[in-house]
Amino acid sequence: MSDRAFAIPETAHDASAFHAHDNESSLLRRRNSSHSQFQWGVYATFLFLGLSMLLPWNVWITATSFFEHRLAGTFLANTFESWFGVVSMLINLAGVFVSFTLPKKFTPPHQTTLSLLTLLLLFLLFSLFSLTSLSGPPFAAFTLLCVLLSSAATALLQSAVFATAATYQPVMAQGIMNGQGVAGAVPAIVQVLIALGAQAGKGQGARAGAGEGERPGAVVGDNALNPVSGLDPIFWYFLLAATLTLASMVLHATYLHPSSFTFARFVSSLRTLFTTEGGAYQALPTTPATSQPSLHSTSPTATTSRPPLRRAIRAVMAPLASAFLIFLVTLSVFPAITAYVRSTAGPGTWKSVFVPVGFLVFCLGDWLGRFLPLFPAFHPPLPSRLLLFSLLRVLLVPLFVLCNVHLLDTLGHPLPRAFPVVIPSDAVFMLAVAVLGVSNGWGGSVAVMAGAEGGAAEEEDEQEEEQTKADAELRGRVMVVGLTGGLLGGTVASFGVRAVVCGCNPF
Repeated sequence: MSDRAFAIPETAHDASAFHAHDNESSLLRRRNSSHSQFQWGVYATFLFLGLSMLLPWNVWITATSFFEHRLAGTFLANTFESWFGVVSMLINLAGVFVSFTLPKKFTPPHQTTLSLLTLLLLFLLFSLFSLTSLSGPPFAAFTLLCVLLSSAATALLQSAVFATAATYQPVMAQGIMNGQGVAGAVPAIVQVLIALGAQAGKGQGARAGAGEGERPGAVVGDNALNPVSGLDPIFWYFLLAATLTLASMVLHATYLHPSSFTFARFVSSLRTLFTTEGGAYQALPTTPATSQPSLHSTSPTATTSRPPLRRAIRAVMAPLASAFLIFLVTLSVFPAITAYVRSTAGPGTWKSVFVPVGFLVFCLGDWLGRFLPLFPAFHPPLPSRLLLFSLLRVLLVPLFVLCNVHLLDTLGHPLPRAFPVVIPSDAVFMLAVAVLGVSNGWGGSVAVMAGAEGGAAEEEDEQEEEQTKADAELRGRVMVVGLTGGLLGGTVASFGVRAVVCGCNPF
């Protein structure tokens, strides 16, 4: 594990920063000397930033009954989880690559601030629209636009945050992953409570089970939401998401903003997004980064023989592949398949809350898995073992296919299965969901932590301290590409898994 532990990073890239090498060098040395001091405020900030990264995705996919009601009659009606995933991950992956070309003045603190502000406004806007009667194709277009914008903001956010976390102890990267676990657990808990409230409101035995023509996995009861009982909880649901995003903004401003961050410089950095002044953009490095001025180098000949991007990829190759496989397997079955598993129990409360409880089991397991790396026994294993672990998780896909999955077509009619149900047990399904969640949380966390440590052996020339930090940020951004690529691959693969279950056109 790297023994570098930076305190609050100085990330401003204004012109005066290049004339303050001595001061920055002194600051970096102070950071290096304080590696043994664990900063709970900084860890909490990264935890909330991690929460904000996955909060939009979890908010969209867990409000299933709300979207089922509002999207009725559209092509999204019974496949919106997969389509939300495709739109979200495509934009997310594109945004990650775009983040490599952002202007130098548009630093990670600026990127984080803009992303969180965008998410805050989107959640507030959607909470207000949930109180209207908008539905059908207009609501589908509005929802996809919100998913698209939130995905773009999330891509910018995760690229900036992982780049910043790479300059801290690896445990800060675990804080991000821990926060992502919280982002899954909070919406799931809220939806279970809403489902229980809706079930209690219907009275004893009043249409407690899902009919043959209904979509399994309705989060708020088994019936469509009505304007009285359903919309008010959904309003508070999205308002809660906005509140958590605001909390992330406050923590970020308190603990991670450099002293040079001001509102005026934030506005100025936004203007650089729409200008093409010479040297303004950080294109993907194709020449040695050490040809840039460093803290100690005064000669332009102090260069390295390998491009920094290639070096960063080589340094994190095994964790990168592991992260890709872990999230590909998870997204291929969750939630596109797990949301359609029906309980074999008779009519009652359990049947009506079966799917939201499945969401909660996965999210709690995922959260537990992300928390485990804090303990020595669950620290990152050797890269080869981590890669083997990622490959073994592929066995979970056929396990879920054999469960009591019943898909529906776009009109809500049940689709026949291509083969009989082999695992009808509710308990076995919940156990499989728990294993999927824990393995996803732990595997994803240790892959990111291993990526944060990657390349430490190559950074032996301590005279290039500024370049060391730049390499760490680049490795963080490269890891984000692997994470996002796995999420996108898993979302696309979910259509294939659906086709295997029903033996039909998954679209």
